[in-house]
Amino acid sequence: MPRVVVMWVAAWASALAAVLYAVFQRSTSPQLPTFPPADGASLRSRYAVCQPPSSSGGRRIHTLSRTGGDALGSVRCLLVDDGRVIAHPDFEQLSTLCPSPTQCQVYQLPSKAAILPGLHDAHGHVLDLGWSRTAADLVGSTSVAEVIARLEAYVQASELHREDASKWVEGLGWDQSKFDPPIFPTAADLEASEVLRNRSIALRRIDVHALWLSSRALEKVVQLPTFPAPGQHVEGGLVIRDPNTKQPTGILVDNAMNFAYEAMPRVTDAQRRVQLEAAAESILSVGLTNVGDAAVDADSIAFLQRAADHGKLPFRLYAFLACGPGDSRCRPPQKLIRHAGRLTVRTVKLFADGALGSWGSAMLEPYDDHKDERGLLLIPEEDVEPLIRTWVERGWQVATHAIGDRANKLVLDAYESIVKDAKHTGQDLRLRVEHAQIMRRADIPRFAELGVVASMQPTHCTSDMGYVETRIGHERAKGAYAWKSLLDANGALAFGSDFPVELANPFHGIYSAITRLDAKGNSPSGPGGWFPAEKLSRLEALKAFTVNAAYAQFEEALGGGTLGLNTVADFVVVDRDIMDEQSVSPAQLRGTKVLATVIDGRIVWQGK
Repeated sequence: MPRVVVMWVAAWASALAAVLYAVFQRSTSPQLPTFPPADGASLRSRYAVCQPPSSSGGRRIHTLSRTGGDALGSVRCLLVDDGRVIAHPDFEQLSTLCPSPTQCQVYQLPSKAAILPGLHDAHGHVLDLGWSRTAADLVGSTSVAEVIARLEAYVQASELHREDASKWVEGLGWDQSKFDPPIFPTAADLEASEVLRNRSIALRRIDVHALWLSSRALEKVVQLPTFPAPGQHVEGGLVIRDPNTKQPTGILVDNAMNFAYEAMPRVTDAQRRVQLEAAAESILSVGLTNVGDAAVDADSIAFLQRAADHGKLPFRLYAFLACGPGDSRCRPPQKLIRHAGRLTVRTVKLFADGALGSWGSAMLEPYDDHKDERGLLLIPEEDVEPLIRTWVERGWQVATHAIGDRANKLVLDAYESIVKDAKHTGQDLRLRVEHAQIMRRADIPRFAELGVVASMQPTHCTSDMGYVETRIGHERAKGAYAWKSLLDANGALAFGSDFPVELANPFHGIYSAITRLDAKGNSPSGPGGWFPAEKLSRLEALKAFTVNAAYAQFEEALGGGTLGLNTVADFVVVDRDIMDEQSVSPAQLRGTKVLATVIDGRIVWQGK
């Protein structure tokens, strides 16, 4: 064909496309229904969601890839068919791909709204989140007196507890670091209230690594035949005792909490159903399509499997079997991979140490504010590597809780030995360290060298930063919550929230990751952020809540967290474009609202 003809055809095609675009813009934009539709259940299996043709600014439908300089992509439209993304069409292609509303409806986004790939929380606690909705809320209490006042109000407002004083009262969220003085409370403190006196009360610390018991609850616990006598060691735990009388004060730390759980009533499936329903609302309303449930007992896994079978699990759940040494009730269930499209069980959760707030994280050197304390190893040091190896040889992914620098080094040492052996078998381990909060600088590059995923929680940093340097000093704090250093060393970084310890909202996590500031814009280092060299870009933070978290869960086949072609149509519609740094400030990003959460192309939650 002569060159002049080719040029004429190309020019004609370009002009026709422009005309079609203009016609589409003029004739359809005002009539296009808005996504999400009022009746989300009416969605056809094939539909398109587009940015309004007349909208100004950049593209606001974002796609991701895990690697490469073009990790963030942006398109005009998503075409969904039977739960998968099949095209990223331009407007002029829609007349062919969506020829009729009866076959394929085209929707437009609300003004300023954007679409993100489905958000993941790599580390949360689903049933505990539901439980926390019915427990006493003690988060933010600044004194024992405030805790007591909140408990009194909770008991008086609860018909169950008003009518039956024998029922256990449970709560979550106290933090002695906010008290003056910042010391552990006691069972005797609760006796000051006539409303609370003679009740069995168990209050979980904000990090769920310590329990505060009432005198009545403590009486039941110390009567257990397994409860340790004064001077008797508790492996991986601590019973706080009065230094003079040697009697328990009412605080149990880490593995010692198991004595209280043994004395408390067992959870029923009826309670689990209520907890799951409450948790689902909280999870879906903040745009989470996938949750890593980071410590689930075998009975709860069986319950979740039944829920998935009956279509009662509305989000994707990646459950970690909780199985510690000496846990007689731990029985490895059958591994499940995307059971009923929702539930995966292929990971075991182990605990190397406790938490920083209760001086339980295992440190190489003593705490600055407790010179005689280096924390707790919840597994004997000599047992760590054999225990991990046992699970790896069974074919399970291992995720190990490690917060202190000693615990992180110990776990990485064990992983190194196992990874070397696995190179001969070709086994894809994707070993994980949950929290990885405080590390020696020398251990940071080992994550990439060993192919270990650092599963971290940005809001832990901004919640803890007020006391971290008091606990461990400035120098050791340089290796705390070291997200940027991990990425610069080519480590795999997945983000979560550890809800209900923190709020499940991933936009709070992204804000914390990019600012290292609290909600009011403050930090111990000023408005520039705490150890600002560890701040991330928005893209780095978003990837940690999407594609990187999906990688940590072996989800490449699904394309989770990407919205790439031929991937699952899991996405979230938000009221602002969080990737537009010119229009959306960090503080505004934190206030992002979800308009709809979509899984497999179906709307599973939408705002009122």
